Amino acid sequence: MNNKKNILITQIHMAVGGIETVLLNLLNSLDKDKYNIDLVLYYPRGEFIDKIPSWINVIPVWDNTKHKTFWKDIIMSRNIVKRVLKNLLVNNLTVKHFVSKKQYDVSISFCGYHVFSNAFAAKSNAKKKLIWVHADFAKQFKLREEFRKQFKKIYKQYKYFDKIVCVSESACDEFKKFKPELSNKLDYCWNIIKEREYPDSNENIKLQDGFNCITISRLVKTKGIEKLIDLAKMIKRDNLKCHLYVAGDGALRPWLEEQIKENYLENYITLLGNVINLVPVFKKCNLYISPSDLEGLPTVIVESLLEGIPVIATPITGTMDIYNHMAPQGSMILSKDTSAESLYECLKTALTASPFKPFKLDIDKINSETLKRFEAFLGN
Repeated sequence: MNNKKNILITQIHMAVGGIETVLLNLLNSLDKDKYNIDLVLYYPRGEFIDKIPSWINVIPVWDNTKHKTFWKDIIMSRNIVKRVLKNLLVNNLTVKHFVSKKQYDVSISFCGYHVFSNAFAAKSNAKKKLIWVHADFAKQFKLREEFRKQFKKIYKQYKYFDKIVCVSESACDEFKKFKPELSNKLDYCWNIIKEREYPDSNENIKLQDGFNCITISRLVKTKGIEKLIDLAKMIKRDNLKCHLYVAGDGALRPWLEEQIKENYLENYITLLGNVINLVPVFKKCNLYISPSDLEGLPTVIVESLLEGIPVIATPITGTMDIYNHMAPQGSMILSKDTSAESLYECLKTALTASPFKPFKLDIDKINSETLKRFEAFLGN
């Protein structure tokens, strides 16, 4: 007798990214003897495609319609005319052409912000329907006008789902304040986080002698990267023996480079750009600094703790979960607020008072608890 649950998961693609990484970690943690899983991809492409477990049934979205060739051409084409046609045709109104008639026990819209992917999971024949939230939607709504427009569409879809699952308890609490009418649907489940496998590289990045701090992030405003310039100015002002390194790239890089040059900060902060293998850099650093203003559950903080590197971070959603429930004693300090001044006070404490102790993060225990919580949502 086959007692496996039939699970539908919808996702946009499997290119390298945060959501794709945690989805891959989840799929690799599930028991193939418990589940039959169909993973429907809007764009069936990405570097992680080949890393999906072989027992997962990967399905391009157009495989569920009679007119496969036509829809494949429309969805995948980069032709301007066909892209306009796609925006007109592939939407909530046409979702019935794509939704499988297969009976599922649970459907999950894992990306949570792609209107068509959400609609596919919502309009399926699943007995239970879940949608994931990977960020602090309440804060995004305040900070980003483009997200406010997008959220209006997503909000209309929530009525079709039984649960709205945030990736941290703190993000869930903020969402309840933001949309109290959704409180009975809101819940949380952390991400499965595994030690990342970095490819070998010949980067040989050399850091200065002394106390080195690292930040790994996209260089965009919501990540609070501009605060690192203020930190560097304060380090220079007080003549502290400390250097900041920033790994990552993004729209703020030209501005950061300009600020470093104008303020003569070359001896206090260095932009490393995109780094292929971060492990050697981690191991040469004394401290990880997270200046971010907006997170869901910041995986990079957990990765730092896994490498035995202590953390200073802003007290925001996601980070609060790590501090309260995951971080070993003596491994992490939260700043009083999200300002550069508050982060600097923590940095001075780290430099002068030795607040951190040797620690080891038990990620297996955390992942085991997370998997149990996830399976509870599936009805196990």
